[in-house]
Amino acid sequence: GTRAAFGLPPGGRQQVRFIRDREGYGIGPHTDGGNKILSLLFYLPRGDEDEDLGTSIFKPADGGFRCDGEAHHAFEGFREVWRAPFARNSMFGFARTDRSFHGLRRIARQAERDVLLYNVFRR
Repeated sequence: GTRAAFGLPPGGRQQVRFIRDREGYGIGPHTDGGNKILSLLFYLPRGDEDEDLGTSIFKPADGGFRCDGEAHHAFEGFREVWRAPFARNSMFGFARTDRSFHGLRRIARQAERDVLLYNVFRR
């Protein structure tokens, strides 16, 4: 089953959430909490006009900077290196590490960013 397919550790858990982000929402670069193993974001746009609303990967200005996932950081200390297109039939995923910085710049227009989020956690 799914547990075996994702190598879910004994006592681990899965989470599926529907998220709708709207105008004004944004989240600074962060790595997620240390108990998370994997995140998959299945994008559900209504059309093609919001491709710029995908999740971004960030690199810290201080190349040795690491984070335990307990904080969200200011964009000023990071450089955006890639942005997933928020496009139909697409998904963005990553394994959580103390260097897997990702985030979303503030949505500056009227829009709805619908995402089906699948997370895998350790015990």
